[in-house]
Amino acid sequence: MISYRPAAEQNVIRVLPNSTLGIDKLTIVDTGADTVSDTELDLKKGKIFASVKKLNGASQYLIKLPNGIAGVRGTQFSISADGATTVYHSTGGGVVLSLVPPGGGAPQTSIVGAGFSFDPATGQLVVLPGDEQTFLSRLFTALQTIYSPVSYVTTDSTCIYISPTHGKGSGHHGGHHGGGGGGGGGGGD
Repeated sequence: MISYRPAAEQNVIRVLPNSTLGIDKLTIVDTGADTVSDTELDLKKGKIFASVKKLNGASQYLIKLPNGIAGVRGTQFSISADGATTVYHSTGGGVVLSLVPPGGGAPQTSIVGAGFSFDPATGQLVVLPGDEQTFLSRLFTALQTIYSPVSYVTTDSTCIYISPTHGKGSGHHGGHHGGGGGGGGGGGD
């Protein structure tokens, strides 16, 4: 069922069920020397898994959250609307979070690097267990692959014949209803 594997790294997002994700900005400009991208997402509810390629200095990839914002460069990660973040792999510095703490106050900045999870309730970074690393490895390999389901089409070969000489009428079988032609002559309806 795997039909396509991209030759170049691409940004990919997988939105989990019961999530609400808005796209506030999605622009790509070819400057001639480089490509500059500006992506702003708004994760209002739920969780996403994303793979963001390494960006040049002029590009940005931001995810707004109800309690803050996350900036990403060259990272494979998951993030929830509450700010819970897990980083599987990073070539660009991980995920930089700026979140208002649960009790309120000034935003706190945290950098979540490869192999770590951030718990917004405690504000602590935790090392990912090995089984979660294995799961994420498989997940991000699948994210970079487009699956196309196999479809089967069946043809309905039912035939319906419509005839002016057969079927329900006023009791005249074989006669013509209306105009000329020969055969039943005067029995029109």
